[in-house]
Amino acid sequence: MGRLAPRPGEVVLDIGCGTGKNFEQILKRLGPSGRLIGIEPSPAMLAHAERLVQRRGWTNVELVCAGAEDAAIPAMADAALLCGVHDVMRSPAALANILRNVREDGRIVAGGGEVGALAAVGRGLAQPLDLEAQPRVRQHLRGLPGALEPAR
Repeated sequence: MGRLAPRPGEVVLDIGCGTGKNFEQILKRLGPSGRLIGIEPSPAMLAHAERLVQRRGWTNVELVCAGAEDAAIPAMADAALLCGVHDVMRSPAALANILRNVREDGRIVAGGGEVGALAAVGRGLAQPLDLEAQPRVRQHLRGLPGALEPAR
């Protein structure tokens, strides 16, 4: 959660939210004035997430059953988490849809399994991120459909 850095009142996307395992940590930082939007293509996984939301009484969580490339994202986000979604990382259409819905100065953090050190994905290009040169790298990658930071 460190790099995602959710702040009170922000809107955060959890792309490939699965059963909602990241919700609690994100919501602790967003507070009741924030909003979490979970995007998940699997109806079965999303049903688990919905039950979790209901059990916990979270009223600021919205769930969308769709793939990242097709999701109608209901709000402009301040940040997006892509955790364990290597398929999304490899899809220019999915990344483009996510980026259209994250503010220009927003944060996009990717991590988990096969994501590893991927930093920018788009136009068939995957580049490792030099964390020391991150501001310079992000400036030069601005034209790509993704400027993603790996979680540490």
